[in-house]
Amino acid sequence: MLLGFFAANCANSDAREGATSTPTATRAPSVRPSALPGRTAVARATLTPVATPSSTTPSATATPSATVPSATQQATSSASPNATGSPGSSPSPTTSASPSVSPTPGTASPTPKPGPVAQRVDRIEDTSAKIMFLTFDDGPNVKYTPQILRILAKYKAPATFFALGDASNANPDIVKQIRAAGHTIGNHTHDHKSLPSLSDEDAREELQKGPASRCFRPPYGAINDDVRAIAAELRQEVVLWHVDPKDWDRPGADKIEERVLKGVAPGAIVLFHDGGGDRSQTVTALERLMPQLIEKGYAFEAMPC
Repeated sequence: MLLGFFAANCANSDAREGATSTPTATRAPSVRPSALPGRTAVARATLTPVATPSSTTPSATATPSATVPSATQQATSSASPNATGSPGSSPSPTTSASPSVSPTPGTASPTPKPGPVAQRVDRIEDTSAKIMFLTFDDGPNVKYTPQILRILAKYKAPATFFALGDASNANPDIVKQIRAAGHTIGNHTHDHKSLPSLSDEDAREELQKGPASRCFRPPYGAINDDVRAIAAELRQEVVLWHVDPKDWDRPGADKIEERVLKGVAPGAIVLFHDGGGDRSQTVTALERLMPQLIEKGYAFEAMPC
């Protein structure tokens, strides 16, 4: 049986992604909570979606559900979300159980352009388990991934890298470094195409040529029932995110730092990028964020991919 994972709304990178898509329409996610690994008290939150308009944003709709890893990986429990939101986060475990991501309808534009949809945690009912999940998309990158690995090592923070197949093939030594440092690797497809705009055959090939993993993050968060069914067929859990500081847009390290601190909550999956363009702002922001998050009482875990 697959391990349970988080999933919440997603959007992805910038320069290298200019030819692909990002969902922009408001999403109405649901949260499927369960206990975090080895934890008895966990956070429950309501998700509130908000579209982030952009002239470069395609139209898409999706209704993903969010799940949290569990200790026993057996039973599941669920919770319902509210609406409205802004960039941020939203996980919510509640029982010692292994959740699954339930498919929900979604569509994506056949002519996608980059641009994000953001999510945040609107309300926290139980904040006793201050665990967060740092994730990095679009790598590995020969310049920025090693810098991020050094920061994570400095603060003893495991993370998850949602890597591309083509970038992994080009940088096998960095893939080894990621694994050797105790981080996990998720599948971000082979070369970052918007999957709902592809045929089922081509979408399946994108997943199969991506890194071998038990979890999968669709490029731009663009997902529909067909893509979910393909991921399930390949035994890969859909993992999206809760906090999107939009580092892909290079808003400046100060803004990335501010957005993470504003959106983070217990159990949150935070979306960063280690590839897809100049990620120096992400590196700078991460170095600043780590001691602040630790001071706030957060611990870090890698997703069981």
